[in-house]
Amino acid sequence: MRRYVLSWVIACMAAVSAEEISSSPYPYGIDIEISQEGHSLQIDNERCDITVTQQGKLVGKIHDMRCYNPVEADLNGDGKKEVVIKTFDGGRDFRLYVIPLRPHLRRIVSLPPSEVEFYDVEDVDKDGVKEIVSWTRPFSNMFLETDGAADIQIALKPDANATRLMLDAKATAMLHQQTPKTQTAYKPHRIYLDKEGYLRTDDVRGFADFFENVVIAFYSGKPKKAYTLMQKYLRFDHPAVRMLFCQDIAERLNKSPFFEDLVRINGWDKDMLDDMFRSIREDILARELFKSMD
Repeated sequence: MRRYVLSWVIACMAAVSAEEISSSPYPYGIDIEISQEGHSLQIDNERCDITVTQQGKLVGKIHDMRCYNPVEADLNGDGKKEVVIKTFDGGRDFRLYVIPLRPHLRRIVSLPPSEVEFYDVEDVDKDGVKEIVSWTRPFSNMFLETDGAADIQIALKPDANATRLMLDAKATAMLHQQTPKTQTAYKPHRIYLDKEGYLRTDDVRGFADFFENVVIAFYSGKPKKAYTLMQKYLRFDHPAVRMLFCQDIAERLNKSPFFEDLVRINGWDKDMLDDMFRSIREDILARELFKSMD
């Protein structure tokens, strides 16, 4: 929340007149022009436009309420740099854009709103290639009304062709090894259904802190650790409540922009998952994902 408020304040302090933030040529005839307009200190009157061209031909345009200075780095170790830009919609959503600097630029890579809040570019695992370190909410608006409980740091990198952003499990794990979370203070969380049939827990904040570590384990390629945490610290009022809980996680995993990476990193059977999603059998999928909890 503190990070969000700070970013909102910064966004509200935009220049009161049109201002060109950046207009510099990049390799391969690529130009990225960023302009910020504002007629008052009220954020509703701001506008940010980003125009990307190559050899004078339009590649793409980005429009949002606020944009931030681009960062250049080689993010997949191919010797060619990418440009990372973050924008803000004036509410709660941020979007992250990656513009590959390539001879034939076809597209701008982006993450959906709400999937990124803050980011930095650094070499987390000290392998000579920088990663995008993002504060992200992979399960935004998640169950139990925890209001984005899984607000975690993850490491991202472009794929070999720089056509999409993907999880870097090794760097993500190292991020959290550097800042380990204590688990000694955890208490078992009772999960139950309220009168309206919604999943609830009595300690929302405590559950949020606990489940952050569960999500980190999935994103770091350690599903057994995630299962062990849930088995140790979650108490369900009824087997049906446990199944509803697992179904909710399974559905949200499927909707994550990193689902393909989670399948690969955690060693899940992709064909099995596809068949289950096609037949809308979330109950079976939940049993498979969390079978070690049985």
